[in-house]
Formats: sequence, structure tokens, C-alpha cells
Amino acid sequence: MTNQSNILKQEEQLLPKSIIDKAIKSGNEFGWKQQDFSEAVKAAKQNHLGIIGGQVQYVLPDGTCDLYWLSYDLTIRKINETWLTYCDRTAKECLDKFNTLI
Repeated sequence: MTNQSNILKQEEQLLPKSIIDKAIKSGNEFGWKQQDFSEAVKAAKQNHLGIIGGQVQYVLPDGTCDLYWLSYDLTIRKINETWLTYCDRTAKECLDKFNTLI
């Protein structure tokens, strides 16, 4: 198992099974349908996971369509920002940016 696969397995264990079961997995990335997105972000925050952002995608039978211009990428961790503060901030930023897109 590769190092990235190990990291993915560790992250999976930090989110509730009900959230993981709703995820759309593509390689080492997780995505959620619009109606599940807020719940997934809140679960990440509750489990002290930082969020780096993402893009709106459509997963089609013959491939994935990235709408790269519809991104909700977040600012990096600030100097002297505690991990918990970072997790809280990125969850809020992510939801704010995603809801603005929608």
C-alpha cells in the first residue's frame, strides 16, 4: 500500500461512516453531492480536519468534468494559527465560498 493510500485510510477513519458512505471517491480525493456537502464539511470540522478547498465537478459515466472556474480554494494555514483554529476557519471559509457559488 502506498503512503498516499495509507493517509487516505487514516483520514477515512476520522470521518463518520455515514459521511464516508456518501462520498464520491476519485483516486485519493473525496467529493460529495451538493445536498451532502455541508454535512461533510461540518463532520470534518468536528473531527479536527483542515480543509484546503476544491472544485465543482460532474462525474459522468465516461469521465469527470472539472469546473475549475468554480473553485472554493482556501487560504493556507497562517503563521502561529493553531490547528483547531485552522480547522474552524477553513470549515467556515469553505461553506461560505461554496454557498456563494451555489
